Amino acid sequence: MSNFINNLTITLVGGKNLKTTDIFFKSDPYCEIVRNSNAEKAKTHVINSTKNPQWHSSFNYKNVDRSESFTVTIYDYDSVGAHDFLGQVILNSAHFTNFIDRGFPLCGNANSSARGELYITMAVIP
Repeated sequence: MSNFINNLTITLVGGKNLKTTDIFFKSDPYCEIVRNSNAEKAKTHVINSTKNPQWHSSFNYKNVDRSESFTVTIYDYDSVGAHDFLGQVILNSAHFTNFIDRGFPLCGNANSSARGELYITMAVIP
């Protein structure tokens, strides 16, 4: 097996049962995906007033080393102040198989807890 993946497509399908941080018990979630080897970032669009967003946003990466990882973080968009952390998923080489279509439980960080799942599909062209 080669140490490199020619083409990796990660699709951030949607979230389920995200925690709420807004006053009306819903969030305005969006995702940020970071390729950890070079800090390349991309974002989905914001979905307003939901705990179950559907983004269906795909991101393509070329020449991915199997030792790389990607961090996907979900935030609640706020027009004033910092965006609120809702949870994150770290994708690593164990996830880089031919095709994945599943939900990943969200993890918290040192400052905040998380709840819910992030649904992701990934396709690998070796």
